[in-house]
Parts: sequence; C-alpha cells; structure tokens
Amino acid sequence: MIRRACAAVSHWEWLFLLFVLPLTFLGVTWQTAVLLILLLFWLLRRIGTGHFVPPTPLNTSLLVLLMMVLVSLWATFDIAFSFGKVVGVFYGVGIYFAWADWSGRSAGRLGWAVLGLLAAGLGVVGLSFLGTSWPRKLPLLGQVVAAVQARIPARLLTLGGPDGGFNPNQVAGVLLWVAPLALALVAMAVVDFGAMKRRLRWPTAVLLLLFLAGSFVTLTGSLLLTQSRGGLLGYGVGLLLMAGLALRRYWRWLAAGVVVAGLAAAVLLYTQGASTVTTAVFAQAGIPTGDEAALADGINTLNGRMEIWSRAIYGIQDFPFTGMGMNNFRRVVHILYPLFLISPDTDIAHAHNHLLQAALDLGIPGLIAYLALWLGSAAMLWQVWRAAAQQAQSRWYRALVIGLAGSLAAYFVYGLLDTVALGAKPGFIFWMLFGVIAGSRRLTAGSETAEITNRGAREERGG
Repeated sequence: MIRRACAAVSHWEWLFLLFVLPLTFLGVTWQTAVLLILLLFWLLRRIGTGHFVPPTPLNTSLLVLLMMVLVSLWATFDIAFSFGKVVGVFYGVGIYFAWADWSGRSAGRLGWAVLGLLAAGLGVVGLSFLGTSWPRKLPLLGQVVAAVQARIPARLLTLGGPDGGFNPNQVAGVLLWVAPLALALVAMAVVDFGAMKRRLRWPTAVLLLLFLAGSFVTLTGSLLLTQSRGGLLGYGVGLLLMAGLALRRYWRWLAAGVVVAGLAAAVLLYTQGASTVTTAVFAQAGIPTGDEAALADGINTLNGRMEIWSRAIYGIQDFPFTGMGMNNFRRVVHILYPLFLISPDTDIAHAHNHLLQAALDLGIPGLIAYLALWLGSAAMLWQVWRAAAQQAQSRWYRALVIGLAGSLAAYFVYGLLDTVALGAKPGFIFWMLFGVIAGSRRLTAGSETAEITNRGAREERGG
C-alpha cells in the first residue's frame, strides 16, 4: 500500500515541482526547502519504484555534474552567494527527471509536455515585456521597440530589477530553447492539418493550430525585439539545421551549397585579410571594433568579449579541478584578472560563453559532464529519428526531432557568444527541453528495439 502511494506521488512529481518554482527565487531558507523537497521526492520514488530517479541515458553525466556542483560549494569563497545557482542546478535536474518520466509514458503525455515547454517560453515572453529594457541596436527594429515601449507604463519596467530590467541578451537565450521548436511544430500542423483534424476533431485541431501559430509568432517576434546578435545568429544556424533535416532528400544540393559558400569565404579571407573582413562584418551588425570599440560599452564589443574570454581561461587555469564556485566569476574577475577595456564598475555576470562558464563554475570535470549532456541529447534525438518510422505518427515525431535539434543547435551557437548560466532562474526551461528529448527517446525505444530484433531474425532466416 505504501509503495503504491509513493509511486503515485512520484508520478506527479513534475506538477509539485512546478508549484515550488517560485521558492527558488527567494532567500537561502526557502531555497534550502526546495532541496529538501527534491530529496523527499527522490526518496519516495525509491520506495515506490525501486529507483531514486528514472533511468535515462544522461544519468551518469548528471551524477558527475551534481557531484561537481557540491565540490564547487567547497571551493566557493561565499556559500550564500553561490547557493542560489546551486539550488537552480539541482532543481533543474529534478525537473528533467520528472518531465522525462511523465512525458515518456504515452504519446499523449509527450504532446502535453511539448505544449508545456512552449507555454513556459510564453511565460518568459510575458515577464520580459514587463521587465526588460529593450535595446535599439538595429535601426529598423529600434523603431518598432520605441513604439512598443511608448505603450508600456514605465513603472512596469522595474519588475526586472532596479538596474534596467532583464537583460535582453539573456531573454534571447531562453527563447532559443523553444522558438525553433515552435516553428517546426506549426509547420507540421499546417502540412498535416487534414489528418490532425480527423484525429482530434475540428475544434481541437483548430485550437491547437492557433496555439502553435501564436507561440511561433510571439516567441520569434520577441527574439527579434531583443536584437541580440548572438541570439539571431544562433536562431539562423538552428533554422539552417532544421532546413537540412527537412530537405534531407536534397542533401547533395545542400552539401554543394555549403561547399561553395565555404570556398567563397576562404577566398574572401585570403584576398582581403581576416581582420578587414571581421571588422566589416561586425560593423554591419552594429558591433564596434578597433578604434570605435574604445568609445563604446566594452562588454558589447568584439575586443571586450575576447578580453573576457581570456580572463575566463586564466580562471580555469587557476581552478582546473574544482572551479572557482558558481556565480563567483562576477566577483573575482576584477580583482584577480583586471580588464583594460571594461570598467571595474561593470558587473560581468558570466564569461559570455557557456563552455567557459561551466568550467569556471564546476571545473574541467564539470565541463566534461556538461558536454556529455549535449552529446547524449544529440544521440537520443538520432535514436528517435531512426525509430520514428515505426510510430503511428511518424511525421510528427520527425517534426519534433527537427524542432528539438534546431533549439539545441541555436542555443549552443548562441552560447559561444553569450550564455544563460547554469542555475539561472529561467534555466528550468533548459531542463524541460532535455526532459522532452529523454521522454521521446523512451517512448520510441521499444519500437526501435523490436525493429532491430526483427531485422536480425530476417537475416538469420535468409542466411
């Protein structure tokens, strides 16, 4: 009886964890309570199912990552200052396991989990409109932003904090977790609307199409309003990957186009020089370089970013095994590694590179575990892609893989120029994304195994 009750509670763990999400925004006392709630749920799952957490391909990587998070607590100079990020990582991992377990039980639940992921992204959009000081880096978008801001009460902008609201670059990074996925799903809904209408009935199919279309327009429009160059670059790369997967039948033409573009870029670099081309490209994007950079905000220039990256590398060299502790780079960079292009009064919240930031926070072992999460997720998507042909809704599974792959690629590229650091408040959406990937892999793993078994049997009979 007790075991069955514990299993029932753990089955709805994802819902309980979403309810306690606001506690992660509060002080140390409430954040400690979140950790205790997580441990309680894992204990209940152990009693109810025999496992502390559901078995997924990322479990080993996550174990190493969490161990390095604990090690970082030993290395940090101020536990209270790092504690929020630590709790954010543990909470995110808890969301991942709960989301993967629930979404991997049926196709219907997987669909609801995907819609929940999009809804979380829309929630970020709502908060960002009330608490972001929108930039005006690009002329055309700047006019649109000015028109929007003129209609928002100024007092609402203080919701993002006293320093001008949420950082639009951070908002862009969060939106990249969901915007490419929304595009893939709405495209599939339009193409497959006839079958979707027969399967879900007319009103439900229309509502689903409107939700997906509205999500895509809202998420992509908000991404454009951030005017984050790294976000737009990442989104472009994600779209290219999605186009390649969707048009895989024409891969020869796509490969030829990539080769031609690469050769043209090589010729341009050889004839004009790398520095000239780089300066011209960044100038067109509105990023100052050279003498112009000295007159601009150093943190938003190419030279400023390179200086930050160099200081991050110094920090990794000094703390290779333990990291310097989560959230500490912003405190120690001006003390241990002074910068020349950026004022000492500037708050450098992170290393503006997700790989460097992971190594700074958790050491090189933590970076390896972080990279393993990405590789493991890519492997799971490949497995789902191969098994999709055996599913009743194979086209939707393929569309889901295309969208998830686009989201991962978009954020990874964005993360080379900026980052939403591990443990950040909106980071639970990142873990929901990984949870959907693991859930879809679990849902399709049985059909793939059966297909491999049947193929082997056919080969033995043929031999």
